Amino acid sequence: MHEIKTNFEGRTSTIKRTGGVDVVSRAKFKEWAAAFVAKINDLRFEVIETFQNDDGSRVASRWRIAGKNNGILGTPPDQQPISFTGTAVWAVREDGKLYHNWVERSSFELFQQLRQSGSTRQ
Repeated sequence: MHEIKTNFEGRTSTIKRTGGVDVVSRAKFKEWAAAFVAKINDLRFEVIETFQNDDGSRVASRWRIAGKNNGILGTPPDQQPISFTGTAVWAVREDGKLYHNWVERSSFELFQQLRQSGSTRQ
């Protein structure tokens, strides 16, 4: 079972787990999101499907991101087209607010795509 984490004011914080790392607090999530979005120009986000359990406490989705490489995965920002898929699972509190979000991306496949386009060459 995952332990609830709190911020310095004692209120519960939203936790996002991405790449095995917890991003805790709204401010840290905004920093993470800005850094991620900066690596993909012309970003397009498509929800493939979403579903939830009976009481709505867990929601899951499959999605696809497409755009142009602006340095994702530490590669040179060559603006080559990229596309990758991922999944997200959310734990939702009784008041309907997000409690925890786990995200997995097809990073290996994306890296292979970048290698084929030559984006991994320095």
